[in-house]
Amino acid sequence: MEDRALSPPAAPRAGPHPARRVLVAALLVLATLLLGGDDNRVRRWTFVDDVATPADLGLSVADPRGGAWELVDDPGATGARALVSRAGGEDGPPAAIVARDVRVRDVRAMTRCKVSATDHACGLVFRFVGLSDHHVAQLDASGQRIVLSAVRSGAVRVLAEAPAKVGTGVWYELAIEAQGDTIRVRQDGDVRITAHDTTPSRLGAVGLWTPSASEAGFDELVIEPLTPSPQVIELVPFFAKSG
Repeated sequence: MEDRALSPPAAPRAGPHPARRVLVAALLVLATLLLGGDDNRVRRWTFVDDVATPADLGLSVADPRGGAWELVDDPGATGARALVSRAGGEDGPPAAIVARDVRVRDVRAMTRCKVSATDHACGLVFRFVGLSDHHVAQLDASGQRIVLSAVRSGAVRVLAEAPAKVGTGVWYELAIEAQGDTIRVRQDGDVRITAHDTTPSRLGAVGLWTPSASEAGFDELVIEPLTPSPQVIELVPFFAKSG
Protein backbone atom coordinates (compact mmCIF):
# COMPACT_ATOMS: atom_id res chain seq x y z
CA MET A 1 0.00 0.00 0.00
CA GLU A 2 1.46 3.33 -1.04
CA ASP A 3 1.91 6.21 1.41
CA ARG A 4 0.20 9.36 0.19
CA ALA A 5 0.89 12.82 1.54
CA LEU A 6 -2.16 14.57 2.88
CA SER A 7 -2.94 17.86 1.13
CA PRO A 8 -3.23 20.84 3.48
CA PRO A 9 -6.75 22.12 3.93
CA ALA A 10 -7.76 24.88 1.54
CA ALA A 11 -7.63 28.33 3.07
CA PRO A 12 -11.05 29.92 3.55
CA ARG A 13 -11.95 32.36 0.79
CA ALA A 14 -11.96 35.91 2.07
CA GLY A 15 -15.26 37.73 1.76
CA PRO A 16 -15.61 41.30 0.59
CA HIS A 17 -14.16 43.92 2.88
CA PRO A 18 -16.80 45.25 5.34
CA ALA A 19 -16.28 48.82 4.20
CA ARG A 20 -16.87 47.75 0.60
CA ARG A 21 -20.11 46.00 1.58
CA VAL A 22 -21.32 49.18 3.25
CA LEU A 23 -20.45 51.32 0.22
CA VAL A 24 -22.16 48.93 -2.21
CA ALA A 25 -25.28 48.71 -0.04
CA ALA A 26 -25.48 52.48 0.32
CA LEU A 27 -25.12 52.95 -3.42
CA LEU A 28 -27.91 50.43 -4.01
CA VAL A 29 -30.22 52.32 -1.68
CA LEU A 30 -29.39 55.62 -3.36
CA ALA A 31 -29.84 54.16 -6.83
CA THR A 32 -33.22 52.71 -5.85
CA LEU A 33 -34.36 56.12 -4.65
CA LEU A 34 -33.08 57.94 -7.71
CA LEU A 35 -34.50 55.48 -10.21
CA GLY A 36 -37.79 55.04 -8.40
CA GLY A 37 -38.69 58.72 -8.15
CA ASP A 38 -40.35 61.03 -10.56
CA ASP A 39 -38.56 63.67 -12.64
CA ASN A 40 -37.72 67.04 -11.14
CA ARG A 41 -40.25 69.19 -12.99
CA VAL A 42 -42.11 71.66 -10.82
CA ARG A 43 -45.88 71.41 -11.29
CA ARG A 44 -48.25 74.25 -10.50
CA TRP A 45 -52.03 74.40 -10.60
CA THR A 46 -53.90 77.70 -10.21
CA PHE A 47 -57.29 76.25 -11.27
CA VAL A 48 -57.92 79.02 -13.79
CA ASP A 49 -57.91 76.60 -16.75
CA ASP A 50 -61.04 76.45 -18.85
CA VAL A 51 -61.91 72.85 -18.01
CA ALA A 52 -65.01 71.15 -16.66
CA THR A 53 -63.62 68.89 -13.93
CA PRO A 54 -60.45 68.46 -11.83
CA ALA A 55 -59.79 65.23 -13.73
CA ASP A 56 -59.11 67.39 -16.81
CA LEU A 57 -56.22 68.94 -14.84
CA GLY A 58 -54.57 65.57 -14.16
CA LEU A 59 -55.97 65.24 -10.64
CA SER A 60 -57.52 62.06 -9.24
CA VAL A 61 -60.00 61.75 -6.38
CA ALA A 62 -58.98 59.07 -3.89
CA ASP A 63 -62.52 58.16 -2.79
CA PRO A 64 -65.70 59.97 -3.98
CA ARG A 65 -67.42 59.21 -0.66
CA GLY A 66 -65.26 61.92 0.93
CA GLY A 67 -67.15 64.63 -0.98
CA ALA A 68 -67.30 66.16 -4.44
CA TRP A 69 -64.48 68.32 -5.84
CA GLU A 70 -65.55 71.28 -7.99
CA LEU A 71 -63.93 74.19 -9.81
CA VAL A 72 -65.75 77.39 -8.83
CA ASP A 73 -65.49 81.15 -9.25
CA ASP A 74 -63.95 82.86 -6.21
CA PRO A 75 -62.95 86.54 -6.34
CA GLY A 76 -60.42 86.08 -3.54
CA ALA A 77 -58.47 83.33 -5.30
CA THR A 78 -55.66 83.61 -7.83
CA GLY A 79 -57.35 84.35 -11.14
CA ALA A 80 -60.69 84.38 -9.31
CA ARG A 81 -60.96 80.58 -9.54
CA ALA A 82 -60.59 77.91 -6.86
CA LEU A 83 -60.95 74.19 -6.31
CA VAL A 84 -63.53 73.37 -3.62
CA SER A 85 -64.10 70.16 -1.70
CA ARG A 86 -67.77 69.88 -0.81
CA ALA A 87 -68.72 68.23 2.48
CA GLY A 88 -69.26 64.50 2.30
CA GLY A 89 -70.88 62.17 4.81
CA GLU A 90 -70.15 62.42 8.52
CA ASP A 91 -68.72 58.89 8.54
CA GLY A 92 -67.07 59.04 5.13
CA PRO A 93 -63.32 58.81 4.45
CA PRO A 94 -61.25 61.99 4.18
CA ALA A 95 -61.49 63.79 0.85
CA ALA A 96 -58.17 63.69 -1.03
CA ILE A 97 -57.31 64.63 -4.58
CA VAL A 98 -53.81 64.00 -5.91
CA ALA A 99 -51.68 64.64 -8.99
CA ARG A 100 -51.84 61.57 -11.22
CA ASP A 101 -48.34 61.81 -12.71
CA VAL A 102 -46.31 62.52 -9.55
CA ARG A 103 -44.73 59.76 -7.45
CA VAL A 104 -42.08 61.06 -5.06
CA ARG A 105 -40.90 60.60 -1.51
CA ASP A 106 -38.85 63.77 -1.03
CA VAL A 107 -40.80 66.84 -2.04
CA ARG A 108 -41.79 70.44 -1.42
CA ALA A 109 -45.47 71.23 -1.84
CA MET A 110 -47.57 74.34 -1.26
CA THR A 111 -51.21 75.32 -1.39
CA ARG A 112 -53.44 78.18 -0.30
CA CYS A 113 -56.55 76.97 1.46
CA LYS A 114 -59.48 78.20 3.52
CA VAL A 115 -62.22 76.58 5.59
CA SER A 116 -65.87 77.57 5.66
CA ALA A 117 -66.70 76.70 9.29
CA THR A 118 -64.99 76.72 12.69
CA ASP A 119 -64.95 72.92 12.93
CA HIS A 120 -63.41 72.33 9.50
CA ALA A 121 -59.84 71.71 8.31
CA CYS A 122 -57.79 71.82 5.10
CA GLY A 123 -54.43 70.32 4.26
CA LEU A 124 -51.81 68.71 2.04
CA VAL A 125 -51.18 64.99 1.56
CA PHE A 126 -47.80 63.64 0.46
CA ARG A 127 -46.11 60.26 0.25
CA PHE A 128 -49.67 59.26 -0.55
CA VAL A 129 -49.97 55.56 -1.37
CA GLY A 130 -53.65 55.55 -0.43
CA LEU A 131 -56.07 56.76 2.23
CA SER A 132 -54.62 54.17 4.62
CA ASP A 133 -50.95 55.04 3.92
CA HIS A 134 -49.79 58.66 3.65
CA HIS A 135 -48.63 61.81 5.46
CA VAL A 136 -50.88 64.82 5.94
CA ALA A 137 -50.32 68.38 7.18
CA GLN A 138 -53.49 70.24 8.08
CA LEU A 139 -54.77 73.55 9.36
CA ASP A 140 -57.39 72.65 11.97
CA ALA A 141 -59.86 75.44 12.72
CA SER A 142 -61.61 73.60 15.55
CA GLY A 143 -58.38 73.17 17.51
CA GLN A 144 -56.71 76.36 16.24
CA ARG A 145 -53.63 74.35 15.41
CA ILE A 146 -51.45 73.02 12.63
CA VAL A 147 -50.97 69.25 12.69
CA LEU A 148 -48.59 66.83 10.96
CA SER A 149 -49.65 63.18 10.95
CA ALA A 150 -48.57 59.86 9.44
CA VAL A 151 -51.19 57.30 8.50
CA ARG A 152 -50.11 53.65 8.40
CA SER A 153 -52.56 50.79 7.80
CA GLY A 154 -55.36 53.25 8.51
CA ALA A 155 -54.03 54.23 11.96
CA VAL A 156 -53.29 57.94 12.45
CA ARG A 157 -50.12 58.88 14.34
CA VAL A 158 -49.62 62.58 15.14
CA LEU A 159 -45.96 63.44 14.57
CA ALA A 160 -46.18 67.03 15.81
CA GLU A 161 -48.57 69.95 16.23
CA ALA A 162 -48.38 73.64 17.02
CA PRO A 163 -50.84 76.45 17.81
CA ALA A 164 -52.07 78.30 14.73
CA LYS A 165 -54.63 80.94 13.94
CA VAL A 166 -57.17 79.49 11.52
CA GLY A 167 -60.15 81.73 10.75
CA THR A 168 -63.09 80.89 8.53
CA GLY A 169 -63.14 82.28 5.00
CA VAL A 170 -59.47 83.35 5.24
CA TRP A 171 -56.83 82.16 2.78
CA TYR A 172 -53.69 80.69 4.37
CA GLU A 173 -50.55 79.42 2.70
CA LEU A 174 -49.68 75.90 3.83
CA ALA A 175 -46.42 74.28 2.73
CA ILE A 176 -44.45 71.13 3.49
CA GLU A 177 -40.90 69.99 2.83
CA ALA A 178 -40.16 66.29 3.28
CA GLN A 179 -36.64 65.00 2.78
CA GLY A 180 -35.44 61.74 4.28
CA ASP A 181 -36.56 61.57 7.91
CA THR A 182 -37.15 65.31 8.27
CA ILE A 183 -40.47 67.03 7.58
CA ARG A 184 -41.09 70.76 7.93
CA VAL A 185 -44.48 72.47 7.80
CA ARG A 186 -44.93 76.18 7.12
CA GLN A 187 -47.90 78.50 7.51
CA ASP A 188 -47.68 81.75 5.56
CA GLY A 189 -43.94 81.24 5.12
CA ASP A 190 -43.09 80.61 8.79
CA VAL A 191 -41.83 77.19 9.90
CA ARG A 192 -44.32 75.99 12.50
CA ILE A 193 -43.33 72.32 12.71
CA THR A 194 -40.06 70.42 12.28
CA ALA A 195 -40.50 66.71 12.89
CA HIS A 196 -38.68 63.45 12.23
CA ASP A 197 -40.33 60.25 11.06
CA THR A 198 -37.92 57.31 10.95
CA THR A 199 -40.57 54.86 9.74
CA PRO A 200 -39.65 53.93 6.15
CA SER A 201 -41.85 55.72 3.61
CA ARG A 202 -42.61 54.71 0.05
CA LEU A 203 -42.92 56.83 -3.07
CA GLY A 204 -46.34 58.42 -3.20
CA ALA A 205 -48.57 61.03 -4.73
CA VAL A 206 -49.03 64.63 -3.57
CA GLY A 207 -52.28 66.55 -3.33
CA LEU A 208 -54.99 68.22 -1.31
CA TRP A 209 -56.94 66.96 1.71
CA THR A 210 -59.88 67.76 3.95
CA PRO A 211 -62.00 65.74 6.39
CA SER A 212 -65.14 64.27 4.83
CA ALA A 213 -67.51 66.51 6.82
CA SER A 214 -65.54 69.68 5.99
CA GLU A 215 -65.88 72.11 3.12
CA ALA A 216 -62.63 73.75 2.05
CA GLY A 217 -61.36 75.86 -0.82
CA PHE A 218 -57.92 75.56 -2.45
CA ASP A 219 -56.34 78.32 -4.49
CA GLU A 220 -53.09 76.78 -5.70
CA LEU A 221 -51.10 73.57 -5.67
CA VAL A 222 -47.35 73.55 -6.30
CA ILE A 223 -45.29 70.35 -6.28
CA GLU A 224 -41.48 70.39 -6.46
CA PRO A 225 -39.72 66.99 -6.33
CA LEU A 226 -36.44 67.06 -4.37
CA THR A 227 -33.26 65.03 -4.75
CA PRO A 228 -34.00 61.81 -2.83
CA SER A 229 -32.27 61.21 0.51
CA PRO A 230 -32.21 57.77 2.17
CA GLN A 231 -33.83 57.59 5.57
CA VAL A 232 -31.48 56.80 8.46
CA ILE A 233 -33.16 53.47 9.20
CA GLU A 234 -32.42 52.29 5.65
CA LEU A 235 -28.65 52.65 6.15
CA VAL A 236 -28.40 51.33 9.73
CA PRO A 237 -28.39 47.59 8.75
CA PHE A 238 -25.64 48.19 6.23
CA PHE A 239 -23.38 50.00 8.69
CA ALA A 240 -24.09 47.39 11.36
CA LYS A 241 -22.56 44.73 9.10
CA SER A 242 -19.27 46.63 8.90
CA GLY A 243 -18.24 45.68 12.44
